[in-house]
Amino acid sequence: MSTSQALKSRELYTVGWIAALPKELSAAIAMFDEQHDKPLDFEKHSSDSNSYHCGRIGNHNVVVACLPHGIYGTTSAATTASSMLFSFPNVKVGLMVGIGAAIPSDANDIRLGDVVVSLPHGRSGGVIQYDLGKNHVETASGSDHVLHVFERRGTLNTPPQALLNATGSLEARARIDGHQFPGLLQDMLRRHPRMGKSKPRQPGYVYQGQERDRLFQASYPHMSGLGCKDCDPALEISRDAREDPLIPEVHYGVIASGNRLIKDALERDMIAKDSGEDCLCLETEAAGLMNSFPCLVIRGICDYADSHKNDDWQEYAAATAAVYAKELLSYLDSADVTQTSRAIEVIEQLSEDVHKIRGILNDVAQTVDETQADATYHKVLGWLSAPDYFTNYHEALEQRQEGTGLWFIQGKAFQRWKEDPHVFTWLHGLSGCGKTVLSSAIIEALKQENTAACTVLYFFFDFRNPNKQSLDGLLRSLITQLYQQVPNTRLRLVKIWRSQTEEIQRLDYSTIFETMACHAGRVRIILDAIDEAPSRRHLLDWITSSVDKKAYDFQLMVLSRMEEDIESAFLPYLVHQHKIQIQKDVIDRDIYAYVNRRVHHDKTFGRWGAEPRAQRKIVDGLTTKASGMFRWVVCQFAVIEKCLDYPSLSEALDTLPKTLEGTYERMLKDIPEVNFPHATTLLNMLIWSDQSEPLKLKEIVDAIAVRADRNIVFDPINRMPHARDVLRICSGLTLVDRGDIEPPSMRWARELAHARATLQPWPKDWEYQPAHASGKVSDPMEWTCQLAHASVKEYLISSRVLEKFRLPLMEEIAKTNLAKMCLAYLSSPGVDTDTINKFHLTRYSAKWWSIFAMCAAPGDRSLHMLMTKFFKSDTERFARICSLTEPQASVGTALYYASYFGLEFGVQDLLKRGVDTNILGGEYGRPLQAASVRNHTRTVQILLAGGADVDGVGGKYCTAVHAASSQGHFETVQVLINAGAMVGEMDAQIAPLRPGWRIEHSPLSTAHKIGHTQMLGIILNTYMNDPRCASSIERLSPTLCRIRTPEYWVYLWKRTSRIAPHLNVEYQGGQWTATFP
Repeated sequence: MSTSQALKSRELYTVGWIAALPKELSAAIAMFDEQHDKPLDFEKHSSDSNSYHCGRIGNHNVVVACLPHGIYGTTSAATTASSMLFSFPNVKVGLMVGIGAAIPSDANDIRLGDVVVSLPHGRSGGVIQYDLGKNHVETASGSDHVLHVFERRGTLNTPPQALLNATGSLEARARIDGHQFPGLLQDMLRRHPRMGKSKPRQPGYVYQGQERDRLFQASYPHMSGLGCKDCDPALEISRDAREDPLIPEVHYGVIASGNRLIKDALERDMIAKDSGEDCLCLETEAAGLMNSFPCLVIRGICDYADSHKNDDWQEYAAATAAVYAKELLSYLDSADVTQTSRAIEVIEQLSEDVHKIRGILNDVAQTVDETQADATYHKVLGWLSAPDYFTNYHEALEQRQEGTGLWFIQGKAFQRWKEDPHVFTWLHGLSGCGKTVLSSAIIEALKQENTAACTVLYFFFDFRNPNKQSLDGLLRSLITQLYQQVPNTRLRLVKIWRSQTEEIQRLDYSTIFETMACHAGRVRIILDAIDEAPSRRHLLDWITSSVDKKAYDFQLMVLSRMEEDIESAFLPYLVHQHKIQIQKDVIDRDIYAYVNRRVHHDKTFGRWGAEPRAQRKIVDGLTTKASGMFRWVVCQFAVIEKCLDYPSLSEALDTLPKTLEGTYERMLKDIPEVNFPHATTLLNMLIWSDQSEPLKLKEIVDAIAVRADRNIVFDPINRMPHARDVLRICSGLTLVDRGDIEPPSMRWARELAHARATLQPWPKDWEYQPAHASGKVSDPMEWTCQLAHASVKEYLISSRVLEKFRLPLMEEIAKTNLAKMCLAYLSSPGVDTDTINKFHLTRYSAKWWSIFAMCAAPGDRSLHMLMTKFFKSDTERFARICSLTEPQASVGTALYYASYFGLEFGVQDLLKRGVDTNILGGEYGRPLQAASVRNHTRTVQILLAGGADVDGVGGKYCTAVHAASSQGHFETVQVLINAGAMVGEMDAQIAPLRPGWRIEHSPLSTAHKIGHTQMLGIILNTYMNDPRCASSIERLSPTLCRIRTPEYWVYLWKRTSRIAPHLNVEYQGGQWTATFP
């Protein structure tokens, strides 16, 4: 065998060869006419653990892989083959070559060393899986005799047509001239003489002799010893001697494949009978390949699948199979291979076809009409409840000036990203440099390509909206987009949706998305502003895991600021050319176009129309200092607009802040002292309330009017007369969304749109003369307010904020004041659910007071007084206000809500006033359950000390320990058990109270389900040591049988002798099981 340098590309390998054993791999390598190094562009798939050997046989470049050493079976074979197709994607035909066991019969005289080749026969494609099916019982016609029948299920693919053509040509030629076994075997031994040498337990790749090929009657078992010298010759089946035993015969037909080695002749014959096919051979890998690797199976016979089997013939059988494969490749037409689809495409098409057929059958079976399908479509979308993905995209797109971002869209990096599979690119730049606008431009460019083979998914993280700040929100959005754009992914999601029950509470959205994406072709994903996710660890783990696994065909692009945690997470997965810094110079070109357009066409700057020097000074002053910060430029226009003469203009341009934070500091300094309280209230509401429901101006107006430290807390006379004046309080730091007038958020949306029209003047005043389609101005009270940019929030909560604002904006102080504001407002006369239209802050206060109070400064006397006053308010009014946040749930008492939110002072105050700790009400039934489900351990202890029934039943989870365990709250579970909670016995008492309650809802089962080993340990310890649990141990057997942690089973075995001596614990087949005789 000659050697050569590596081929240029892995695309040149079109034949894949799978071996199961090292001895089969040796035979395969020995068939190479020329051996190659790995191709120059070879890049192993990240999940690929295969070892590859490359070479040429005849006119074909062949890649060979072997199953992991010591592992066999259909699953392992499928994994090996699938990995090969990812690492060598141009493989078109496959060969599974190795040893097998003959199924001898009167019709099939198969000898050791013969070769069996899988070919379609009857209903079979050439391979059947004998252990895939169903046992059922039938009664013989006309009698009471019962038959146990095995019904085989499923079908496996036929080999590729190119291989079938070659097989037919080889078989026809062999009938004339015979096979080339002797010559090819001799050539192998000549080139590799070591293969012909025999060693102890290594007989060599040579014929073992006719006298060692013995076949016994099926009913006669092997006696003893390694050989058959003690076996009765009288029970050996007599067969005619062959003319030339050194020339193996080739048999074509069906091969039976399964996951077990068969060493029993009776079982062998039963498999052949049950298969319904004339099977020639048994083996353990092929069934795993046929639907994941289009191939022909070639088996050299090494035994008869009986108890007399030994390993002496394995090397020779591996050699004869490999020789046949080599001879077959000489008949494989290169033109046929060229016209054959890539194996991976065949598998994908098969999968798609199968799912299409299943979808059609499902439609027919269920007679689903279009109306029902449409209803299901919308129900699934409602079930996902994904945050919208289009609002931020369209807002950013409106901001984009024509030509912006072309430096990237027309650049090499973007073209490379679109061409490479499984590519990951990270664009990073400073805050305010225009990354979000660039994201929208990239998405628009991808959509305009209109490539049917690619699906574009995107998501904009948003500091203002908590639904757009988490991995959960991202995945639900991506799943929704796939569901909407790729119809053949819908059946999978609908199936998951239909399977949802109360028992399935923790959906793995990552797995759902991956499953759908595998069937969506190429998926292009754009993620913007991931730095605006406050907690990024799980998000970064998902991104890097997706890049690492390459489980589906994707191209991923992420845009963010340069943050240390992001960079450290991404760097191991990025090549240099895919880490791109957004450079200042390319952004400055876009800034110049924007500034130049505005200065020359905006009426605000019309006073400088006859003063080219002033216009040049504005353009030069802004563009030279911008340093790639688009946001900085926009902020400066607010100052320049006010300049009425050249000296003031010149001074303003000369004294512009150098940084964005310097700009924000100047804006804070410009707030008049009289508006300071209003500014802190407004900024705190925008900073510390999530913006999933944006604040309306009418809510802000009422908030500013609250005087929490006065006798009359709220008087409508204190409201601002004009709601729009809210925008003047923190000008430049906040923005308004006018609903029907213009898209939410930014002033740029309209300003940049005007920049596209060179002859159209800019509006004089954007605030009062906006461009809109309807011509109607909405009620300013309904407008919503938000922070202007993520950088605004970051500055305001940083230690660098203007000192005057530092303390009022600190989280603890801010939330204490906001909690006081909400409680004072809710306690005001006239505030009720039927007066929301008059008292606009009611709903906001009902939602946020407790959330703010949980984080408030401990020991704040005025807050405690307001809380006490609110809890003492009219019971029915209190319940109505609480119902605003829980409209669907049973309304709880003051103690219930104080416990639910962990307000320790409120709980203690109510207990001092003699409130019943076990009073019923609320979604979770009792105060103790409410505190337990939220893991307020200290509140739980206060309630227990105050007389709460640790085993009291009520609400969604029935008992406190069930509530805490359902959420994985180990500390609270431990407190409850230490207080005497009955874990096992309560399960039996709950069952008759809750229809549908099963033992699977028990704390033990829950702890196992969520994988919380600490909690599992303490609950098992309770079962083992608390005599009250004895009667429930036996009922828990289904749960215990599912626990696979050996340590706990050993522990269980040692500790149950006195409680459950009849419990049997065994370790078999790698699993621990518990049974009760």
